[in-house]
Amino acid sequence: MTKIGITLESRIASCELKNPEKAKKLIDMTSGAYDRLRYLESLTPEDPANRASLRIKILIKNMFDNKASGWLKSKNEEKKI
Repeated sequence: MTKIGITLESRIASCELKNPEKAKKLIDMTSGAYDRLRYLESLTPEDPANRASLRIKILIKNMFDNKASGWLKSKNEEKKI
């Protein structure tokens, strides 16, 4: 999500004007993925449903931090390519 998040959100923004139905489908798809990632991030080690390692939880947290900052890290990485 860190790599494609900025692209996905820009596609949603461009679709909202041209094709609102397609934009709604993209929003629903991404919100479901974000909900699942938030769930995985919130699991505690004592939780029997905990299937995410600490490394994965940190990666998820970093992705949400990057998203909250407007994908600044992704924008900077794009320039390196």
